[in-house]
Amino acid sequence: MSALLFLIVSDAFGAISGRLWGGRLIYRNKRLSGIVVFILTAMMVVVVVPGSRFWIGMAGVVAACLLEVFIPFVDDNLSIPIGSGAVMQVLVWLFQVQP
Repeated sequence: MSALLFLIVSDAFGAISGRLWGGRLIYRNKRLSGIVVFILTAMMVVVVVPGSRFWIGMAGVVAACLLEVFIPFVDDNLSIPIGSGAVMQVLVWLFQVQP
């Protein structure tokens, strides 16, 4: 659920804030304000989603942010939920964390 909410909430707010406030370009068409808002809203998603482990969620946030910024040739509507979800699921499997 967190991975889909990263796409729905964080990507939308990041895109809107990047367009409204502009700011410094970080990589290609990604702006610093959009990246900061993406990270902050994704962190809020991790805190709000019931049953999620904070450190696994933060790893998903980092993965989603890196995929959003540095993988321009794949549609972020696919890369964000699949990539961050895969990272979080692998961490759950590796550490046998019960939700």
